[in-house]
Amino acid sequence: MTINSDFSVSPLDNIFGVVTGSVAGIQFPSYEGIMVRFKARSTNVGSFFIGNGANNCVYELDAGDDTGWVATNYLNLFWYRSPSGSLDILNYWMQDE
Repeated sequence: MTINSDFSVSPLDNIFGVVTGSVAGIQFPSYEGIMVRFKARSTNVGSFFIGNGANNCVYELDAGDDTGWVATNYLNLFWYRSPSGSLDILNYWMQDE
């Protein structure tokens, strides 16, 4: 069973996105939803860090790591950084009702 069948009305309520690494903390785009999931690409050479502010990115995602579903109303409540630079990629999947 997927989160989509439990929380979403239709597949049109999915938002998928990709961000690339940055040494500085960057805020995620502004999307409204109910759940979000972050996944670091398996080909990344370094880690991504997620947090609730530019200077508070402390939750580490190594290459291939996945957060599972996280309840949130807004994607832009999260920030990210990747000290290894712009070649690393982090995917996000947000669902809305």
